[in-house]
Amino acid sequence: MSAANTTIADALRAASRQIPPAEARLLLARLLGRDAAWLIAHDDEVLAVPTRLTFAQWIARRAAGEPVAYIVGEREFHGRPFRVTPATLIPRPETELLVERALACIATTTAVAAGSTAQIAGKPAPTRGCAKESHRVVSTPTQLRSVVPAEVLDLGTGSGCIAITLALESSARLTAVERSPAALAVAQANAQRLGATVEFLPGDWYAPLAGRRFALIVANPPYVAAGDAHLAQGDLRFEPHQALSAGADGLDDLRTIIAGAPAHLLPGGRLLLEHGYDQGEAVQALLAAAGFTDLEGQRDLAGHWRISGGRLRAARPLEGRNERSEFFGVGRNTKGRPECFLPLEGRNERSEFFGVGRNTKGRPECFLPLEGRNERSEFFGVGLFPPYRPG
Repeated sequence: MSAANTTIADALRAASRQIPPAEARLLLARLLGRDAAWLIAHDDEVLAVPTRLTFAQWIARRAAGEPVAYIVGEREFHGRPFRVTPATLIPRPETELLVERALACIATTTAVAAGSTAQIAGKPAPTRGCAKESHRVVSTPTQLRSVVPAEVLDLGTGSGCIAITLALESSARLTAVERSPAALAVAQANAQRLGATVEFLPGDWYAPLAGRRFALIVANPPYVAAGDAHLAQGDLRFEPHQALSAGADGLDDLRTIIAGAPAHLLPGGRLLLEHGYDQGEAVQALLAAAGFTDLEGQRDLAGHWRISGGRLRAARPLEGRNERSEFFGVGRNTKGRPECFLPLEGRNERSEFFGVGRNTKGRPECFLPLEGRNERSEFFGVGLFPPYRPG
């Protein structure tokens, strides 16, 4: 490969003695800015000396086990090229499953938000779907005023591939948190290069999110057990250890995320997590213990259980009246007093506030969307709306 007249065919033949031929072709094509078909059609072309030297260095790095993605500085994810460095994990196909599930939740949310408006006008609205409550619908009895996109949080964003993909392929507003300054810089650069609008925050999990709540939280956290032999094998040897390993059983960060999620999810919001192939049952047990319902699990193409999620248990109406003999809504404000979580838009002819629907006694209720009735035949809602505060 050092001869001055080394051709593309010569270079690939020599490289294939050290690494798989497909990887050799990928590296040379990337170095030349061409595709594999071009290499075949021009295999008799002589390589320039700088190109030969760089290719030889790349082959040596790959032969030593360094991931191809780090050598070329890029990995495709969901059809887009993402910049990666040794400060970030390399995006993997199983994480695309997490993105697809999140996109399905957000898409269903949009359909149901529109349907809720039709329900106000007397038409039935959809009542099934993933995270259908994650759009806040601000309405009057006669028309929709606005549909505010779902707020979605990506924890431990790394290269930003999850948050950026969701931002580009949905109507959601994305916030992404990352504790590594180097990884955060990569994610920000990827967002700028790909034209995505994402709010990036430095910090450890929920630390920079005091008081904020989201309709959907997604995360691909570290989940490899500290003593797992795979950490010393293959590509994992080169990836950031802090982004891979999480305690003796690999569940430390998953425990932290699940335990903190109820304080940062809107009631009825969802949490979706990637985890190890053998951690599905443990993760769902943690979700159930934290108050999540509608638990789900997704398997990858190899049949491994890689994604788990659940919905935060919906709030129920408080039973009682305030000092003005008005029915309470869902939840309490910062002073501990009950507040209605649907923006009420006016008063009727009897000067009563009106919301959406009525209770079994015919009085106005303020829950959207209506989810059914409880054992006392009362309507209950999901509490996803900003509290109403009398002016």
